[in-house]
Amino acid sequence: SAFSKFYKSYEQYLNNKQNRDAAISLIYSSMVQNEKGDYLGSNDNATKAAKLLDKNDENFSSIYNQFGRNHEELKNYKEAIYFYNQAIPISRDEHSKLVLQNNIGIINLKIKNYPEAVKIFANAAKNKLVKDSIDLGNKILDNYAYSKFLSNQYYNAEKELTSILSSKLRRKDLSGVNASLSHLADFFKNRNQSKSLYYAKAMYENSKKQEVLTMSWML
Repeated sequence: SAFSKFYKSYEQYLNNKQNRDAAISLIYSSMVQNEKGDYLGSNDNATKAAKLLDKNDENFSSIYNQFGRNHEELKNYKEAIYFYNQAIPISRDEHSKLVLQNNIGIINLKIKNYPEAVKIFANAAKNKLVKDSIDLGNKILDNYAYSKFLSNQYYNAEKELTSILSSKLRRKDLSGVNASLSHLADFFKNRNQSKSLYYAKAMYENSKKQEVLTMSWML
């Protein structure tokens, strides 16, 4: 499995006193554990990785991000926001920073702090990378439209949401498509039951395809 390969690399690097390479292998191990739902194990390996790195190493941004992802999955939202915010100033590039901003916005949606989510996504949507990096841009604009609807149930987000879904479908972005379908199912829930059911069924079918691809990557 991918986890076994990364963990074996970690042990080999550690035996050769190549601490930085050992830490990087642990970070990848931690990512695989997160994908498999082992969030506590993922946190343990991310913690081990942190102890092997110099305090100013650029890989701390990946470690903080991993802590954030694990805490988010464990519904420790305050801790997740803390670690995402820790990762932003030391992230290597604007793309990574924008991903982290998006993650914080999503948590605000989860805790129903909709005005804050709108503010975060509105700020992220102004970044030039939204146009330059299409998949990330779609993700942010989709979340922005959805957050505006959640903040104001009378807001008509249909045009924005369906336009972004079309772009994701053209790019075969399965995980992105799933998020869009979920948002559309929710948007139509109290507006048009048949449309809501249509998008919910489409999300279910798309999820099955995504699960097959995820499992093949982890083997």
